[in-house]
Amino acid sequence: MLKLKSWILWLIGAICLIIAGIMRLIEKEYS
Repeated sequence: MLKLKSWILWLIGAICLIIAGIMRLIEKEYS
């Protein structure tokens, strides 16, 4: 159970990093 919870947290962190990267690319495109 603990392993699953830590894996989910890692996945959320990875998604946040991906979203932040996309947002940064969009800002560069439109600025």
